[in-house]
Amino acid sequence: DKKALQYYGKYGFVKSKGDCNVQAATFTLMAEVLGYDATFVRGLVPQALKNGKPAKFGAHSWVTIKMGKKKYVFDPNFEKTHKAGWKFKYKAKKHYRYFTKKKKEIKK
Repeated sequence: DKKALQYYGKYGFVKSKGDCNVQAATFTLMAEVLGYDATFVRGLVPQALKNGKPAKFGAHSWVTIKMGKKKYVFDPNFEKTHKAGWKFKYKAKKHYRYFTKKKKEIKK
């Protein structure tokens, strides 16, 4: 949602601090300036497991970037959570798996 992207992005650039919404918005805006097809996403991630399956979801924001025919998930808040992001199932309209790519593998 563009209104949220602009609000959180402006807050982040002015205040130099913020939560996952702010971090994802500023990341999205910077990626767009660099020419990437970036999208600010607000959705849910697992916060608690029961019998190895998600039992509780919490609100979270992240970024998807389309490269070629694929969309990839970037979570600027990952370092703060200190959780194994590759185990998250990001839940918005679709489920996304967290991933990392080496710099040389990333193409616009």
